[in-house]
Amino acid sequence: MNAQVSEEDVEQLRENIFYIICHIKNKVCNMIMDNDSCTNVASTTLVTNLNLSATNHVIPYKFQWLNEYEEVRVTTHVLISFLVGRYKDKVLCEVSCSYTCYTPIC
Repeated sequence: MNAQVSEEDVEQLRENIFYIICHIKNKVCNMIMDNDSCTNVASTTLVTNLNLSATNHVIPYKFQWLNEYEEVRVTTHVLISFLVGRYKDKVLCEVSCSYTCYTPIC
């Protein structure tokens, strides 16, 4: 079987963003999922508003894909437990001040 994907198909896949309603700490939140992203990011607003416990990275680092104009320094991460319907899971997210993140934003 030969499963080749054209560049046009790849570009279309990169534009697929899914919006899901979830619950975090018994609060209704929006989760944004981008099938092209490999990094889980939670906004500082989410962490602050839900009083989530963030921990410091042993070795802070920077990444640029979130903001094309400047690098974003990542110093903390947070473990988020969420519920979508009956599905429960936990995800470790980098904490960023971005308004558009790839994990729950409340």
